[in-house]
Amino acid sequence: MELCESVGELSGSSEHILLRIFSQKPICIRFSTEESLSLCFLKLKILLTSAVFVHDSVCLSANSTKEHSSKMIDSFRKLKDNINLAALIVFFSLDNNTCDHTPTLQISHHSFGYSHRIPIDLICNFNNNELMHRALCTKLSSFLDSYHRALLFLWREVKFPPKTLLSYHYVVRSSMYSMRLPWRIEETREEIWRKIIHEKFSLPLDTPLVRRGQALHPVPRIVTWLGPSSELLVCPHEAVKQAPNIGQTYIVTGRYTYKHYLQDGVDDRNWGCAYRSLQTLVSWLMWQGEITPGPIPSLRDIQASIVRFGDKPKSFIGSCQWIGSLEMMAFLSKPHSRTFVSIIQQSVMLYL
Repeated sequence: MELCESVGELSGSSEHILLRIFSQKPICIRFSTEESLSLCFLKLKILLTSAVFVHDSVCLSANSTKEHSSKMIDSFRKLKDNINLAALIVFFSLDNNTCDHTPTLQISHHSFGYSHRIPIDLICNFNNNELMHRALCTKLSSFLDSYHRALLFLWREVKFPPKTLLSYHYVVRSSMYSMRLPWRIEETREEIWRKIIHEKFSLPLDTPLVRRGQALHPVPRIVTWLGPSSELLVCPHEAVKQAPNIGQTYIVTGRYTYKHYLQDGVDDRNWGCAYRSLQTLVSWLMWQGEITPGPIPSLRDIQASIVRFGDKPKSFIGSCQWIGSLEMMAFLSKPHSRTFVSIIQQSVMLYL
C-alpha cells in the first residue's frame, strides 16, 4: 500500500535518537503529467545537498563537521526527560532567490495543469554515530520517494492529484508507521485503505490503529486540549478508592477527560448533567482516536450545533435549558456522523 510505510522499531537505547524532521513552509511544485511530476521529485532530490537542519540554534549543513554533529546531539540531550521526540527543522534553497516566500519548483515554463504543496514531515530513528548531514539527507530522500509514490497512487485512484498530502505518524506495538493522506477524502474510501494497511502490516482487523485521530500529536497541544492539568482531570476514577461492598465495579476502556459543573468559567448549576457528560464522551472519542483531537466543545458550541441541526430555535443558545439523549445524538451525528454511526453499528452501548 503506497500510502503507508513502516518507519522502523522504537529503541529504548540511549544511543538512539528519534527525530521528527519538518519544514516550516511547504515546497510548491507544478506539473502536467506523471512524467513531469517524476522530474520534479528527481530535481528535489538533487537539490538536497543545500539542506540545512536546525535545532535550538545548532545547524547542520553540507559543510558541517563531526563537531557540529556532536553539538546537535548534546542539544537533544538537554531536552526534558519526558520529551522523547526531538524536532528538527529543515531549510533548503531551490535557487538563488532569497525572497521570504514558499519555494516553487517548475519543470516547464510552458503549460502545466496542476500545482501541489509538499510539507516536509517525517519521523526517523538515528544512532548517535550516524547523525551527519549526509545521513539526514538520505532520510529526506527516502521521504520524497515515499511521498511521490503516495501522490501517484492517489492521482490514479481519484483521477486528480490532491493539492497537498498530510503525514500522519503512528506507534503500534513498539513499531512506527507513517501514512500520507489528502486533507479531505471520502470516509468510505479511507476505510478501505486502512483495512488494506492493516492486512499489509499484519495488524489486527478488529481494532482501529491508524485512524487520523490516533496519529502522534505534539504533547503541549494534547495537554492544552485534553489535560491532565489543574483544570482538566484525566481518568479521575483511577485515584478514587472504592467503598467496601457498595455498588458494582465496571471497567472503563481507554482514557477520558472528566468534565463537571462550574468548569470553564461557566455557572451551569441546574442545567442538568447531559452537557458535561457529552463533553466527557467527546473527550473519550478524541483520546481513542475515533475523532481528531482538538479543544473540547464548550457548552455554547454544543447548543449552537444543536440549533444548526434544526432541533432547537436560536434562542436556545446561551440558555440554561436541559438537553437529553436526543439532543446529544443530534450533536454527535452532525460533526462526527461517521464515527457515531460506526459506534451504533458495532453495538457499543454508551451509558452517561
